[in-house]
Order: sequence, then structure tokens, then C-alpha cells
Amino acid sequence: MLDQRLTASTLYVLVAQHAVAEAGVIRHQPEHCPTLERADLHEAIPLAKHLVPNLSDCKLDTLPAQFGIRQPPDRHRAYANVDVTAQEFHRLISAAVKNPQLGGCGSGEDRGAYHRDQQARPGGLFNA
Repeated sequence: MLDQRLTASTLYVLVAQHAVAEAGVIRHQPEHCPTLERADLHEAIPLAKHLVPNLSDCKLDTLPAQFGIRQPPDRHRAYANVDVTAQEFHRLISAAVKNPQLGGCGSGEDRGAYHRDQQARPGGLFNA
């Protein structure tokens, strides 16, 4: 069903709080969503650990608070989680681009991505 909403020739990027879980599900079900299976997954947690090393944890309630993102009342519902994760990742990428230790982060280099040719494991600078 989801694959019917995607264009096969488009390259997609998925952002997740903890992409290992999503990568495993997606990579082990390619027949159900072949277009999504080819997408790169970017994980927020390794980037957050690098940018905010003193965080007590990287839960979806903790990280947004670090960046001043308001928790929606229905935060534990799927759409609200997607919205919070997207806002959080946007703030993380903005912070990474400004961080001199991460030179080139916004230049198109692949960092912290789960590539379609990998076995659901992180690569790049942002490994936890």
C-alpha cells in the first residue's frame, strides 16, 4: 500500500530516532515495499550523542526538550512521533552544519546513514 504512494524512480531518505529497528523491518520485507527498501535511513541518536554529549539519554522525550521542541499532547501516537522526530532531526542537522568539528556535514557526504546496500548497521562519523 505504501509503495503505491511512492515513485520508483525517486530516491527517498527516511529519518528515524533509532533507525536500527526500522532498518530491520524494512530490509527484511522488501517484497512488500521495494521502493522504500531502497531508501537510505538516517538516525538521530548517533548525531545527537555527538552534538550533545552530556545528554542523560536519547529518548524521544529527552532530545526534543534539549532543542526546545514542544511535546504534543498525543506524542505517543504515530503522527505526533513523526512530527517530533522531523523537528528534532532538522535541529540536529542545523547544529551539525554549524559545528566546526563536523566540517562538510551539509555538503552531501554520507554520515550516519543506513544505506540500502548495508545490512542494517550504521556507517560514518555518527556511530554510537
